[in-house]
Amino acid sequence: VSHTLIKAYVVTVASYNSANKFYIDGTLQQTLALKKGTTYIFDQDDETNTGHPLKLYTDANKTTEYTSGVTFVGTPGSALARTIFLVPSNAPATLYYQCGSHALMGGLLNIS
Repeated sequence: VSHTLIKAYVVTVASYNSANKFYIDGTLQQTLALKKGTTYIFDQDDETNTGHPLKLYTDANKTTEYTSGVTFVGTPGSALARTIFLVPSNAPATLYYQCGSHALMGGLLNIS
């Protein structure tokens, strides 16, 4: 029997070189290694997330939003807000987490 693992990340937003950036578990624009079939929770409870929905894209410039396995709960910056990503078996090797409202706040997801 295979069990889906769950990994949670705490997301905050802070200014870096005069631009807002996502911090994952306190690390600026952290590159994350995700595994197919695993559920990841990006916790956006912290009030710094207000106005910064974390979304996934196939490119850093947000040309194409990636929505397979992605669930949004609540409003970023308020209690229990999160982006939940159950990585599908056909997910691409590379995705990018970015703010849905602003450019180049996020980082890279390496998927295996």
